[in-house]
This record gives sequence, C-alpha cells and structure tokens, in this order.
Amino acid sequence: MPTKKNEKFFHASKSFFRGEKRRFAAALSASKGKTAVSSFCHSLLVLHKMMENGMAEEFL
Repeated sequence: MPTKKNEKFFHASKSFFRGEKRRFAAALSASKGKTAVSSFCHSLLVLHKMMENGMAEEFL
C-alpha cells in the first residue's frame, strides 16, 4: 500500500493504468530526477502485484 512518502507515485501509477495521460504526465513532471523514476517504477510494480492478488480494485 502507498506510504506518505510515495503517495504521489501511486497516484501516477493509477493514472497510468486508467489511461489518464494528462494526469499521468502531471504527476511525473511534479517529481524530477532518478529517484522519481525509480520510485514510480517501484509503485507500478507494487500496484501490478496488488492487481494480481485482487487487492487493487478498491485502490483503482
């Protein structure tokens, strides 16, 4: 589940999975640098794992 620290990356991940291109781009552009990219990728992996386990429906 998202923590306070990586919450914005989970919101970007949700936008990515929903196909909301503008929200996805805005969430990513709000954070810059290598850390932002790695945090976003990690949140995508966690969200994907949640989807596999059937835990992401209430989150998405």
